[in-house]
Amino acid sequence: MKLQLPAHINPKAKTSVYIDAANMFYTHKTLRYKVDFQKLYMYLGTFFSVREIKYYTGYNPRLGRQLKFLAKLESLGYKIIRKPVKRISVGKKTIEKANVDVELAVDAIREKALYENMILLSGDSDFSYLVKVLQEEGKKVVVFSSRGHISKELADLSDYLVNFERLENELAL
Repeated sequence: MKLQLPAHINPKAKTSVYIDAANMFYTHKTLRYKVDFQKLYMYLGTFFSVREIKYYTGYNPRLGRQLKFLAKLESLGYKIIRKPVKRISVGKKTIEKANVDVELAVDAIREKALYENMILLSGDSDFSYLVKVLQEEGKKVVVFSSRGHISKELADLSDYLVNFERLENELAL
């Protein structure tokens, strides 16, 4: 699918990409396909002047498969921002948690002088305030997400919304 960007988004302008891995994990669960991250990297570079792609994730240092996946992403050119998962006891249950939304938002603000377009791969409404602040600074925000994982607030705020369901031919593993 060729992106039909609105005229106010300049694809030749410097673009930074921020990926919320947790949101991508849940997106993968509902898509009919798995996203091939090498194809994603190339796809984004086809339509935008990408300066950097960052992948924000919690990780378990004991999960070799996960570490291998992150190493592969790094070899493809992704910059990995990782936080070890914490084990939290809730009653008789233990849950693992590692939220990196704050890291993503802080980086996007700190780096705002380095880009004109921000691409956010997430549907999380927690990023709505970030999008508003960046737009007040004149940044254009393109959001990639999927049905069932995109908040109304984020969909309404984005300068352009790309639905992963429409990208199967381009991004399927």
